[in-house]
Amino acid sequence: MSGPQDIAAILGLIELGFRSISTLYQFIQELRHIPTRIEQVKVEIRDLLTCLDELYFIQAAEGNSGHIIERSGLGNAIDACGKACNELHALLSTWDPLQSRFSAKLRYFLDKEAFDYLVEDIASRKQTTILAVVVTQLSMQAESDQKSRNTWHHVEKVLRGHEDKQHSSSISLEGGGELVTYNRMSTRPGIDSASRSFVPQDTPLPVEKESSDPSDATQGQVFGGDVKVGGSSNEVGMPASVAEMMAGKKAQTIQHFKKTVTTSDGSNGNKIGIFHSK
Repeated sequence: MSGPQDIAAILGLIELGFRSISTLYQFIQELRHIPTRIEQVKVEIRDLLTCLDELYFIQAAEGNSGHIIERSGLGNAIDACGKACNELHALLSTWDPLQSRFSAKLRYFLDKEAFDYLVEDIASRKQTTILAVVVTQLSMQAESDQKSRNTWHHVEKVLRGHEDKQHSSSISLEGGGELVTYNRMSTRPGIDSASRSFVPQDTPLPVEKESSDPSDATQGQVFGGDVKVGGSSNEVGMPASVAEMMAGKKAQTIQHFKKTVTTSDGSNGNKIGIFHSK
């Protein structure tokens, strides 16, 4: 894995190469007349600079991102392109920016072989540099996406574990049966009745106390889903005597229903909450 010094050296090569490429482009821009061949390299450099404008993401590269920059060969590609631009700049530096079109063509033909070689070299190195930039960007994006997926999987795992403790349920009673729920984190209520069903319920959530005296408050169950009660004489919740036995204090607070509670006939003996048994 690349260390901080290696990354700093690569960033230094990138900075120097970028500066050389920019300097050549600015110099060509100042020339009044340039041959077609030099105009071609000007276009190549302009396209390259447009691509290099995306290099801002390199400055934020830290830690494991360093090996991506090194493996992509980005530093060497930009450095080589910068050196080719320096050579062309040195060849053009003897030109008078205000010279006539004829003088520009004449000076080009005097060094045509060197110009053609450098133009082709810069065009080739431009393609290599752009490829290195794209590879680096894609690799960093892939690594960032993988980290995001790992983080999200961790969040999902935590949420799934939370849902296991706070799962939603739907209770539907018809007829004269009785359903008694209890907190699965608490002691199982010792109600000896063959007609009652004991269903583990969610861990209770804190609710506001109805009494100013803390000793008079008892927390009830949490129903996470819809509760539908039909028929008559149904009891959903917990008798006050059981709540008092489990909590060791007087029952004041009824259960907290997170969704809707409906009964087909509220005046037909249905009981919901912490109720007083007959």
